[in-house]
Amino acid sequence: MLQTNILPCKKRQGKLDWLSTKMISYGKERNIMVFFSLTMAVYLFVPGRKRNLVLLIASLIFYGWGGPMYLLLLLTQTVVSYLCALQIAHTRNPKKKKFWLIVECTALLGLLAYFKYTPLIARTMQFLSGFPEFIPDIILPIGISFYTFQLLSYVIDVYWGKVEVQRKFSNLLLYSSLFHQCIAGPIVRYQTGFNSWINKAILK
Repeated sequence: MLQTNILPCKKRQGKLDWLSTKMISYGKERNIMVFFSLTMAVYLFVPGRKRNLVLLIASLIFYGWGGPMYLLLLLTQTVVSYLCALQIAHTRNPKKKKFWLIVECTALLGLLAYFKYTPLIARTMQFLSGFPEFIPDIILPIGISFYTFQLLSYVIDVYWGKVEVQRKFSNLLLYSSLFHQCIAGPIVRYQTGFNSWINKAILK
């Protein structure tokens, strides 16, 4: 008799958990829409030359919402890509160019692999060997795959001479962090994205 009373309770609890998850998800989507709408309202209100600054500030707020560490990760990857691209553009030595491309790929893909696959690898090792005793609790930063491959495409294009190196760090940071593109996708190559922004007078 006791068992029959417990099962409906578990079912009700499961429904409550499902409903709670849906409400949280809906709340997040609503907050994103409000944030996006406010950003676009300010964007349309300010003069043209200040519009990239509005988008940049909004994008940094978006990425930093989950915590300063995630914003620092975005900034770190953008700095690495900015410096590697400058080094590639400034040298005529093919070996040095390749060296800086390898530095770029190793740094960015290494960080991506750490955040995406460390828990999976740790769980697999624990299942097979019992080690490690504790699984690291690593939260996947929002948009990390998006801006990692955006930046990689930029540096690779610089390496192959398809685009000129971006000397203004804020422009490259805007390219890597543009938040509404992260939400909607897709990943856009630097040449395509940058040219479309120039045509729309966003980066002028």
